[in-house]
Amino acid sequence: MWQVSSILAAFWLMQVTVMLLLHHGNTAPGRWWPCYLTATGLGVLSTVAVMRVFMLMNANLGQGLAVGIAYILSQTALILVTRTRPSPPQLIGAGFTALGLFLLALGTPN
Repeated sequence: MWQVSSILAAFWLMQVTVMLLLHHGNTAPGRWWPCYLTATGLGVLSTVAVMRVFMLMNANLGQGLAVGIAYILSQTALILVTRTRPSPPQLIGAGFTALGLFLLALGTPN
């Protein structure tokens, strides 16, 4: 369990970093390629991490938790960095996503 948690945490960190790099790369013309290439490299490494999670736990649960929580964390990071204010429907959608992740984690695969 500890190993899966560590790999998932590394995956989430990589995914948030990828999103922030892609955002940063679009803020000035000279940043696009370096940020894109770095983000792509991290994306490949994060794919390897998810493949390792699939080896250690049920694939649908591992994929759901990996991608779903990465989505929530990436959106939160982008909101904080760009100082945008989500609309009420967006917040409700994020809440439903979090609820879905909670229910997914409660389920016992057959």
